[in-house]
Amino acid sequence: MTWMVVALAATVAALGAVVWSGITRRRSLHYKLIVVFAIALGVAIWRARVVGMGLRFEGVAGVLHRVHLSAVALTFIVLPFLVVSGVRLARAVGPAAATARLAHKKHAVRFVLLVVVTAVLGTLMTVFATPR
Repeated sequence: MTWMVVALAATVAALGAVVWSGITRRRSLHYKLIVVFAIALGVAIWRARVVGMGLRFEGVAGVLHRVHLSAVALTFIVLPFLVVSGVRLARAVGPAAATARLAHKKHAVRFVLLVVVTAVLGTLMTVFATPR
């Protein structure tokens, strides 16, 4: 359980750093932090699955589990739009850059909100779950 919490904290910290580097337009650092975030997210998902195998999700935990899985699905549906908008922004020049930046910002806000909601739901469902 400890490693799952550490991985989740690292994921949230990395996401914060990605947002900061994007807002401050530090493109090279932004790209590197995206990779760090992706790795941290992968580790967090893996650790959550390992911990989840030892838990029973019934009652409130079961409802939260289903909502959490829906939030995860939405997060991964939004992700390609975020990536494509980021690539378009990186390639945009002149007036097109402002439009591309706005589109990327909208997708980024959706993605960040979904990641936070997913993390909160995952934490709550784990708290309410019972050991197997």
